[in-house]
Amino acid sequence: MAVAVRWTGIALLLSACSLEEHGAALTDGGAADALPDAGWVDAPVPDAAGDAAADAADAAADAAADAPSDAPPTCQSTGACTAALPPGWSPVAVPGDPATACSAGLSPSDLLAKVSAAAGACDCGCSVTKSPACDVGTIQRYISNDASCGNTGVVLTVNGAGCTAISPITLSAYAKGAPPGPSGGACTAAAIEDANKVDKQVLRACASPACAESVCKGEVEAGFSACVIKAGNEPTCPAGFDTKRTLVGKSFTLGCSACSCDVNGASKCTGATLSYYSDAACTKLVTTGPVNGQCNANQNAGASANHFTYSATLQQSCSAAGPKTATPALGDLTTVCCK
Repeated sequence: MAVAVRWTGIALLLSACSLEEHGAALTDGGAADALPDAGWVDAPVPDAAGDAAADAADAAADAAADAPSDAPPTCQSTGACTAALPPGWSPVAVPGDPATACSAGLSPSDLLAKVSAAAGACDCGCSVTKSPACDVGTIQRYISNDASCGNTGVVLTVNGAGCTAISPITLSAYAKGAPPGPSGGACTAAAIEDANKVDKQVLRACASPACAESVCKGEVEAGFSACVIKAGNEPTCPAGFDTKRTLVGKSFTLGCSACSCDVNGASKCTGATLSYYSDAACTKLVTTGPVNGQCNANQNAGASANHFTYSATLQQSCSAAGPKTATPALGDLTTVCCK
């Protein structure tokens, strides 16, 4: 009987322990509820070094994701299309409107498609290389005893401002003569070009090595054409790019027409004066007066003279003339061929 009682007590004790293990007896707030609240079961073990490394890795990944790219994700640099291009040709995207900005990842190069001259693009310039003379030539004298100057007198040959000998003459009361004009001058003419007075049409080529294959295959935005470009005047386009061929340039010339110049006719000789002398040194003045094409009275009419001097003042001018037309031409030629 005592043995049975003992076993019964053991069984009751085990039963109570089993209930505590499963928590059935702790529903009223036993010790098991306090464990999670105290952090003993769920709290992680602190690891400062591990957390710092993880944070650094996350920051690097975020920076890489946020960093801008030089080319769109779809761009390809090489492939079958670029490999098939003849040497020297490079893919470019060309917008129909040259004012359109290049697509992302592509850099613009503006080339001249056409240049036309505006008003004033060409002019003519003149430079004097030798000044004309006013004291070289001949003077036909007309004389009279009154103010008519209707009789033919001597012909004076003028060759500089020195004292010049003549056959002895007797001075009339009146005389006139026309002064020699400017002569012996020389000049050069040159066309003057104003490169700012031109109208330009531009072709914009958008290119990037990172996107060469994509552009070559025709993967361009709406409003753009897939093209290839090569320096020089290429008469034949690569296969697949022969829909449109355009010759453009990096520079241009105006090609202004030639000009001519005139310095003798443009200049003037003024203040011409003729003086007669009775000695070879031109120290004994007989008379002096203007040479202006008018009948002027002589001093000392009836006196004799055998030498003369002549002088005039040059008013120099140079004029240039020409059609002043332009024939523009592109330079540093480049060929653009498009699909």
